[in-house]
Amino acid sequence: MNIRRYIFDLVRGAERSWQYSKERSVLYGVLAVALMPTAFLVERSVTEPAFDTAVFRLFPTLVAVPLLFYRALPQFSRVLFPFYWALALMIVFPFNYTTVLIQNAARSAGELHPIWLWEFLFSLFVLVQFTSHTKLCVFLFSTGAIFGVLSLIWVENPNWDSIYENVVLIIPVILTTFVILLVSNRHLFKAQEEKLLALRYLGSNIAHELRTPLATIRNLSTGTNKLLPILVEVYRKKSTTDAIKTELRDSQLDALDSALTTIRDEVDHSNAIIDVLVLNTLDRPIISLVIDEVPAAEVLQFCLDEFPFNNQLERSLAVLEVRQDFVAFAPVVLFKHIVFNLLKNAVRHVQKVSAPSIRIIVDGANHSISVINNGPEISRSQKKNIFQQFYTTVPIGEGNGIGLSFCKLAMESFDGKISVESSRRKGTCFKLSFAKKKPKLLPRIADVPELYW
Repeated sequence: MNIRRYIFDLVRGAERSWQYSKERSVLYGVLAVALMPTAFLVERSVTEPAFDTAVFRLFPTLVAVPLLFYRALPQFSRVLFPFYWALALMIVFPFNYTTVLIQNAARSAGELHPIWLWEFLFSLFVLVQFTSHTKLCVFLFSTGAIFGVLSLIWVENPNWDSIYENVVLIIPVILTTFVILLVSNRHLFKAQEEKLLALRYLGSNIAHELRTPLATIRNLSTGTNKLLPILVEVYRKKSTTDAIKTELRDSQLDALDSALTTIRDEVDHSNAIIDVLVLNTLDRPIISLVIDEVPAAEVLQFCLDEFPFNNQLERSLAVLEVRQDFVAFAPVVLFKHIVFNLLKNAVRHVQKVSAPSIRIIVDGANHSISVINNGPEISRSQKKNIFQQFYTTVPIGEGNGIGLSFCKLAMESFDGKISVESSRRKGTCFKLSFAKKKPKLLPRIADVPELYW
């Protein structure tokens, strides 16, 4: 096997597993920190351990503590968290519980209580649930278990008969359980991965097929637009000079004069829509973009001017309110893409009310932007899942559940945040909070597709 490729797969697996888990990082930290003392008390309530785990349990507890402070960490330190997450899983579960099982078996003088095996099987279940990558899961389990077995080095005169009866003989059961857990837990991740790959393949093919004719149309319209005004002006003068009645009204000549400019603008709008589709199919933040320092109000005005509203009525719904401008630290392409997504969702949802409105508020005091629409309320259960990949509240064909999840990844990639509040009275507000100082690092995770903004 190619070692470099295997390591690359493990790194990708760590990044993906962390993406699935980081939303509940604080909760997991609390559970992990509380798990060891709880296990210690439960063990002593049912049996007298041969191996005193009081001090040993302290190590995995300390390993889990950084999870409690993830949200307060700067962007450059968060880059390392996928690897910390994989290491913590290995230490807290396979290493910890293998060591406890093997040490109690090696030190026991009589029959071993089954609680140690129960705890070990519990650790397998949790490991598989938190590791959304088969190769990484196998690697963490095998590595942690090996180091746990190596703890026998520090046991004088281990009880080999007990080890054989309580560990070696149950290895087939352990392996069978592990394989079943892996297989049963992979269908969800596999389905999501295949759906994303299908969307990415479809999006890239659509983009490829549409880019060429759009580029041709734009080039022809640009070239023709240099000559057409001259022809229109000559036609006007000819009609006046020869004292003949023109067959074209002035309004028609004006429309003809601006037609190619309109075509060019529509091509640019089409390219912007394609860019949104391409960006939405990426499963991780774009990183080869530099972090720009741009006035937030300027970017928002550009988005309102360039967003492909269906008609002027739709355009009139969106109102920009600049309470105080501020400098946003963000890649401009990502910034525009996020706003485009929020506008698209807002336009869709306000169609369901009688007096639709969309407000975009720039709040420089808090370095934030709020996109507010008065569409139907988002329920509490929907708000919990709205930023998860493939979660959508609209019918099939109207949404795919990847726009908001990517917006969240994109905001976090430059140390920002996105949140949502919704009520019947105030409507739905998506709030973008930007860093107040330039992030030190934008992680190198994904490649940038060809964009046309």
